Amino acid sequence: MPPISFKAEFAKAVQSGRKRQTIRAMRKHPIKPGDTLYFWTGCRRQGARKLGEAVCTGVMPIDLSEDEISLGACQNILHWSDDLVAWIAHLDGFESADAMRAFFEPRMPFRGQLIYW
Repeated sequence: MPPISFKAEFAKAVQSGRKRQTIRAMRKHPIKPGDTLYFWTGCRRQGARKLGEAVCTGVMPIDLSEDEISLGACQNILHWSDDLVAWIAHLDGFESADAMRAFFEPRMPFRGQLIYW
């Protein structure tokens, strides 16, 4: 029953159902399909708000670097300019692949989990 906290900029997209996935660093107890996810914004602050909940339908490993994205157990290599990356960014609530890249750039190289519901 993992809680997932979202920045205020993503709250509306989560609540409306437009954002159907998230990219997160690996947890000590990784999220797995079938887990009930609880979505929040403003966690651990006064005024925290529950955005909803959903059942995790899938996860896959994801690695982000300045030049490329490795996706899935087979480590399929994608470039930031690929159409599939633009689609992943859209599903994750970003306006473009460039916006997603800018968001993760300070954390690169980034290794984590793509979680969808």
